Amino acid sequence: MIACFFFFRYTVSMILVLLGPPGSGKGTQAELLRDRRGWAHLSTGDLLRALKNEKNPDEETAQALATMAVGGLVSDELIYKLSFKAFDAWLAEGKNMVLDGVVRNREQAQAFWKHFEEKQVTAQVKAIWIALSEEQAIERVTKRRELEHRADDDPDVMRKRFQEMGREAMKPVLDFYRKKEVLDEIDGMGTVEEVYKELEYVFDQKT
Repeated sequence: MIACFFFFRYTVSMILVLLGPPGSGKGTQAELLRDRRGWAHLSTGDLLRALKNEKNPDEETAQALATMAVGGLVSDELIYKLSFKAFDAWLAEGKNMVLDGVVRNREQAQAFWKHFEEKQVTAQVKAIWIALSEEQAIERVTKRRELEHRADDDPDVMRKRFQEMGREAMKPVLDFYRKKEVLDEIDGMGTVEEVYKELEYVFDQKT
């Protein structure tokens, strides 16, 4: 009797880890990839904001909401719980994915890389940093707050977030992806279309 072994292979061709300070346009660019190319958009911000719709939040959710209200970052455990569930579902469908704001520290970068390894998709991973100054970021989020009335776009809260998610704070993450040889950087100071074209150019070189 001959034993047969079958190995499942995911058909996804690109997993883009989109990085950048608050106001750099990560969400906008991710939405363009979703709308124009049909990519799955995994946004930690969207996943966390969706928690606000829960009528009877558990203790973990309530703590996350309180943390976000003052501009803090929620626990890594909650990020993994929410993100891995969505990631695995789209991966099973063979969808290209853009991870928007998902990786915020070195520990998260390592945890996600381990997950990529377990799913055998590290060869499909690309990380891109959208560079933007703090001054430009504050100007952008101030305008966004006027249009969208998002509480987390308060300038004081945004300055705190920039300290936690700006280039200096994100250096360990950038170094991690640089050592994995999957990191590129683009200029986020241009228009939405200019940044999108630069983004497309970078990841099209990999596919």
